[in-house]
Amino acid sequence: MYTTKVCGFQKKAGIPFFSFARRKVRHEGKGETQAFMNEEIHKHEAAETKRPRNYHELHPNPALPSVYPYDEALARPIIEKVKALRKENAGKPSRVIVALDGRCGSGKTSIAALLTRIFKCDVIHMDGHYLPFSRRKPDWEAQHAGNIDLAGVKRALLASSGEVLILEGSYAHHPSLWTFPADKAENLSCVKVFVTCAKEEQARRLLLREGAHFAEFERLWIPLEERYFADLRVEEKSDLRICTDPGGEETKQGK
Repeated sequence: MYTTKVCGFQKKAGIPFFSFARRKVRHEGKGETQAFMNEEIHKHEAAETKRPRNYHELHPNPALPSVYPYDEALARPIIEKVKALRKENAGKPSRVIVALDGRCGSGKTSIAALLTRIFKCDVIHMDGHYLPFSRRKPDWEAQHAGNIDLAGVKRALLASSGEVLILEGSYAHHPSLWTFPADKAENLSCVKVFVTCAKEEQARRLLLREGAHFAEFERLWIPLEERYFADLRVEEKSDLRICTDPGGEETKQGK
């Protein structure tokens, strides 16, 4: 007889999770195994509800500054785009959502922090909406954003207020997030920004940020992101592209 047994405790991107494997166990041990598994899953789910709401809370690293030392010049194209849209809609209720997607380690969270200071606005972090493993589909790794509660992100977008809002994180350009009811879509503008850096620079930053967890990024998270970018043409469909390589920053108009 086969049952599922907790056979290990690991960490993925700094988040504790349990590794499950199908193992052959004798019938008389099944009840004990199942009880142990249920207890461990309960502990894991309880921890999930208390998880930090954004990446920098989740990964405090005194070796890194709270944000990369990006100045306003790097974000100027975004700022100008937002100001132009607000001017265009002056005198009537309007909103601008800036969606920052792009490669892990490219600086999305840091640019979001810069923009929130400039516009005095709120930010929604995609990595504040990780799905607990119990809610993920068995083939979640085959799904774009299979580890993200996209419905929860959409609810947060619809419930948010203010003239400017920042949405940042991997999968922020996922198509399911950008269809709105007519009453919400009226006078709503979106600036989709793709943030990137060279592969070597990404590896350098992630090694510093993740330490021992970098191998997991190489094995899983980076390939999942790259497949999403390619399949949905995320970079190509963006309004702006920002490269954050040191000494080689560039901004390009998308579409």
